[in-house]
Amino acid sequence: MARSLAEKHQELETLLEATGESLEVGYGRALRNAIAENDTCMEVETLKCLGDLHLEKGQLVKELKEFKTASTFYSAALLRCKDPDLKEAIQDRTAFMGKLAEILQPKDSRSYNVTKERQDTLRTGAPVNDVLRVAEVCHNLSLARFEGLSGMYVLEEGYTKALIPAIATGDRLLEIELVKNLGDLYLETGKACADESLLSKAIAMYNNARTRCDDTGGKEALTHRVKYAESVQGTAIRMRRGSNVYDHGAVDTEEDPDGTAIMRTYREHHRMGDQALRKGDVDLAERRFASVLKLVHGTGSGHLNKEAETLQKLGDVYLERGKVTKKTLPKVLLSTTHLWQEQKTDSPRKI
Repeated sequence: MARSLAEKHQELETLLEATGESLEVGYGRALRNAIAENDTCMEVETLKCLGDLHLEKGQLVKELKEFKTASTFYSAALLRCKDPDLKEAIQDRTAFMGKLAEILQPKDSRSYNVTKERQDTLRTGAPVNDVLRVAEVCHNLSLARFEGLSGMYVLEEGYTKALIPAIATGDRLLEIELVKNLGDLYLETGKACADESLLSKAIAMYNNARTRCDDTGGKEALTHRVKYAESVQGTAIRMRRGSNVYDHGAVDTEEDPDGTAIMRTYREHHRMGDQALRKGDVDLAERRFASVLKLVHGTGSGHLNKEAETLQKLGDVYLERGKVTKKTLPKVLLSTTHLWQEQKTDSPRKI
């Protein structure tokens, strides 16, 4: 059963509160995931939330630049919004912000119109000489890449962090290029791992970039990328039907000494596994949780609770499958889960 927009928003707020991350970072990831999942409603909602964040900040610090940033996010949300009620709500916020900006604007200076300035920027786009600048930004971000699935998450985070300021400043050229690069990243990794969910993300990213692109040649190139990604996805689906659980690759502990990449990979797999389980796709959920179990297994006593949590998730998968197949939970999983539960509650001991 599909979750409502309000439920998704509440889930996001709960996650942000639990992780303690800044709202802008959390909303940035939510925006990226909304684009990757082709969830336009959540994409608009996230952009609106980013606008609200800067509107509130502008009211606190009394600075026009915060209103400009808020206006950019609202304008970006309006470009994507198809719901008339939500459009009206965003327009009301923009009008309110314009009044606040007029109060702050010095009387002897020119009149300031946030909405008009933002629309002019969106219409004219980035200058031609910005092409080299955009290429340099993306190239510098790509230098952070290292091998393995954890390497994908490092680069994914880099692109996401750059995407938010690109939208905030109305830099359409950079915004489109970053979304396209995220598509390339998902395509490359999805092809290597035969992971159709990553390939679906690649297709969604390419389609999103194509929608925003005004250049005919750029649109044609993105269309070719979509067709190629769809072809690769078809191959991955056929491979999935004829093979067992695949391994996404281990995280190199030498390149991730503090375990940050491991935990990011762990959380992402759990998120996608939970999502697959909610949709009833127990096979995909099983692969996700099996991959993350391989990721954290044998990485030290500090991750034993993560192994226990993942084993419980696998148990949930087998219970759901058992409702259909009438098979019981595998004995190995039952005994192992019990053993890890003891490890969590008792004093540490070797397994």
